[in-house]
Amino acid sequence: TFHLSPTEKEVVYEYFDTMIHYCQEWKDMKNYVATWEVK
Repeated sequence: TFHLSPTEKEVVYEYFDTMIHYCQEWKDMKNYVATWEVK
């Protein structure tokens, strides 16, 4: 199996955290743009 050291684990979590954050911002952006198209 595949084991991560504590520091590698932190890096991976950090990466996923960032990705989730950007996905959330991207969704917010799309929603924001969608509100313009309605107007």
